Amino acid sequence: MKELEDIEIRSEEVQEILGTPPSWMVRWGSLSALALFVVLMWLSFLVKYPDMVEDEIRLMPKNPPVSISAPSALTIEEVLIQNDMTVDSGEALIVFRSAANFQHILTLDDQLAAVKGRSDEELLKITVPSYYQLGEIQPELYAFQDVQSKFNTDKYENLSNYDLRTSQIRINSLERGMIFQKEYKQQTLEQIAEATQDRRNKEHLVSVGQASQEDVNKIIRGIMDFNKDLSRIETEIRDRQSEITALKAKISSIKRGTDGDTNFASNLLRESFERLKASINTWKQRYILEAPTDGKVQIVASNVSNNSFVKQYEQLLSIVPTAKQETIGKMYIPFERSGKVKVHQKVIVQLASLEFPEYGVLEGEVSWKAFSPKDDGEKAILPVEIRFPGGMVTTAGKQVPTEELLSGHARIITEEKRFIERIFSGIRRYQSNF
Repeated sequence: MKELEDIEIRSEEVQEILGTPPSWMVRWGSLSALALFVVLMWLSFLVKYPDMVEDEIRLMPKNPPVSISAPSALTIEEVLIQNDMTVDSGEALIVFRSAANFQHILTLDDQLAAVKGRSDEELLKITVPSYYQLGEIQPELYAFQDVQSKFNTDKYENLSNYDLRTSQIRINSLERGMIFQKEYKQQTLEQIAEATQDRRNKEHLVSVGQASQEDVNKIIRGIMDFNKDLSRIETEIRDRQSEITALKAKISSIKRGTDGDTNFASNLLRESFERLKASINTWKQRYILEAPTDGKVQIVASNVSNNSFVKQYEQLLSIVPTAKQETIGKMYIPFERSGKVKVHQKVIVQLASLEFPEYGVLEGEVSWKAFSPKDDGEKAILPVEIRFPGGMVTTAGKQVPTEELLSGHARIITEEKRFIERIFSGIRRYQSNF
């Protein structure tokens, strides 16, 4: 029995020895764990992991090709350009049919543009040949010429001889006459509108082979007659209105004991000149397609030819800028993630059509950010523009081709956040959910 008890005691002692680690192991193990923890914390403080906003991106020229469409349903009078022809900004490309001769319009426009000082002497020297066909601009020309002829007469300068009562009687008479003229003008305008609509219908029938061009020409001649009547009526109305205005100004001048007729006539001359210029600009916007920028013309419609009918807003031409252009990127990021995006932040772009291992990525920066979002039908998005200061060269030294539109995935680096900051921010978000 005693031997058995000694064995049990020895067994417990052995078990205690085997179950107790050496003190040196405990001491060095604790130090190693502490050192490992310190190293990890130090690395988490040093290592920075970027905070990014990611989305799709499209690369395109900063000034892309400009599309040119028909302003309304019209018939082409003359095509002044050819495909691949280089044009300057403001150059006439296509002229649509109207009651005016477009060469006369453009010549008159150049003549008025040469007048710089707007002085009385310059404006009085402007002369326009009587054979000019100006269509709907003709009334404004007549009005300007009428003011020119009256400028140096006693119609404006000697009104101080009129008695106030006589002037008022004359004003009343002119105003009664204007009522009849305005009614006549309205009837003529309605006739022109009906004839114009009839002309458009006929032109459409001509384009589908159901009517002849002679039918259209008859309507155009009728419209021209109506326009002549309208021009005469408007000239008479303007004459009456000019005289009424002059008489009223004179009455006011006499009552004040001053004579301001000369200044009044000068102002009237300049105002008539500006109205004439404005009417030419309006005509050009309606009947002439001009190049909005320098570039090369691309004809995109099959019916761009003389005497062809075009529909309203139908795309006819495209102007491709010829100057070397900067390539930019367009992004539309979700509005709720746009707060951290700032100008000059770094952007990494991986293009979809170029393999990443071979081409690498493009590096750019945010150059512009919209102030307000827009709705794309599903969510609010914010437009962002990316530029590439280093050019279209990737990190692998490859030149990116810019002849076509490119797309890919972009990462905007909004902040270089330390790894430990991410850990604590994750903890804070976790705690805020409870």
